[in-house]
Amino acid sequence: MHHLFAALSPEYRQRLESLPTALDTVAPLRTAHRRDLPMAIHDLSLVLTSERGSLSDPYWAAPRLLSAYLRYFMPWNLVRLGRLLPSLDLVDRDALLERPLILDLGSGPLTLPLALWLARPDLRSLPLTFLCADIAPHPLEVGRELLQVIAGEESPWALRTLRAPMESALKEARGDAALILAGNVLNELKPRRDEPLEFRMEDLAEKIGSALSHGGRVLVIEPGTRLGARYVTLFRRAAMEVGLAPLAPCPHHDECPLLEQGGAGGWCHFTFPIQGAPTWLEELSRRAKLEKGTASLSFVLLGEADKVTAPHNTIRIISDAFPLPGRRDPARYACSERGLALLHDARHVHSGTAIDITWPEVERRDRKSGALELEWTPPSRDGKTAGAAGTAGKGPRGKATPVDRGEKPVRGKAAGRAAQAAPGVDDGDDTQPAFLMEGAPQWDAPAAAGAGTGGDDFDGPHEHEGHDPSEPNGNRADGPDHGATYSQMFANQPHGGRAAQRRGVPRFGARRGRTLDGGYGDGLAG
Repeated sequence: MHHLFAALSPEYRQRLESLPTALDTVAPLRTAHRRDLPMAIHDLSLVLTSERGSLSDPYWAAPRLLSAYLRYFMPWNLVRLGRLLPSLDLVDRDALLERPLILDLGSGPLTLPLALWLARPDLRSLPLTFLCADIAPHPLEVGRELLQVIAGEESPWALRTLRAPMESALKEARGDAALILAGNVLNELKPRRDEPLEFRMEDLAEKIGSALSHGGRVLVIEPGTRLGARYVTLFRRAAMEVGLAPLAPCPHHDECPLLEQGGAGGWCHFTFPIQGAPTWLEELSRRAKLEKGTASLSFVLLGEADKVTAPHNTIRIISDAFPLPGRRDPARYACSERGLALLHDARHVHSGTAIDITWPEVERRDRKSGALELEWTPPSRDGKTAGAAGTAGKGPRGKATPVDRGEKPVRGKAAGRAAQAAPGVDDGDDTQPAFLMEGAPQWDAPAAAGAGTGGDDFDGPHEHEGHDPSEPNGNRADGPDHGATYSQMFANQPHGGRAAQRRGVPRFGARRGRTLDGGYGDGLAG
């Protein structure tokens, strides 16, 4: 069993607890703004979700809303990223050492670079250059100062901030980016009447592919909403058409089974408990009437197709747990090379978990969603089931077996030896694996081999009848990482590139972005 989401490390938690002190250093609050902060957070949440169209100016143009973003939305994004980033094989070592450039699109206050510094100590000592691009200069400068305060002036990381739209930033990379980050950017690419969203994704994927160095990778993260997940799956399809392939979370390289489901099988997202979130952030959320029980996200990590091996006989849990009529334990949807799967008795299988599968001899499909039905043999309270330890159940409709990346999957009549938590309340979410307690994974021991343990993120019975999982708790508060920044970006600009030329669309003629600071050699203190 491979848990996708690692528990927050003790250092990460400590850094999050002290984040308000660092924020007060770079963006101090006036007394009136501090008193108004909970209401400002609530107002910005409405603006970024249900009342988004009412925002006449970007959030960063109003000090009140910018303070709300920095002290609520950015910290919650850091909580999410701190759970995800340690387990990802983010970079190709040879590519990064040859071209140590990381491009962050829609960087805002540098949320993703900051999360990388906090969550991946193995990258802190490398002389990396970050090109952080956004059309809003003020959040970039605040984020730069914040990262300097947290990382220290002796950090070898060099930061270059660029005020530019996404296309200009991709051109600026000149094919040298070992890693491209795009956090909460795709949800700003609104479809237009003259160009469907699928075409815009094709153009973006083509430009991102051209900006990557040989062996480069791209990480796209969106809110765990239906819309956010759709953007991720559309981009995944477009990226595969230009020679990229998914490294995570997909257990196959085929078409996404949820892309054309029409909602019958939910949407590809991952939900996890908020254990490890700083106490001040939970209290602030309560005061803003935006309490959270879970956090969620959708993402895809892609690399060059000829360097990525497609997994086989593996499923990935992609939904919340939800009840089924006639079943005592809840089920979860999973993604597989055979399409959408429905895993029964999945109370103690955590969101994002990868499970090795013994396919059923006779397939049985769920009538409502069309998903392949699979059974799960949960472990007993001592972590074992009847029979020899380290084997997995095998039955007429297929049994899921835990993945152990270090050896071949085993078969038999007992539960997988990788099951680490007893049924009932799972307190393992706060249990940190030894290698994460000692630091982030090194080059020869990537965290993707099995990072962290998940908490019991079953939220109880849902109100929906049948298979539709509910919206993740707290999802309305998942605002984009840069507010309305990119809603203006493609407003009236035609798109270029080979895909656009095939459709007869004029080449994109963007004005070159203005660099806010010096070149690649400038350090954090610049």
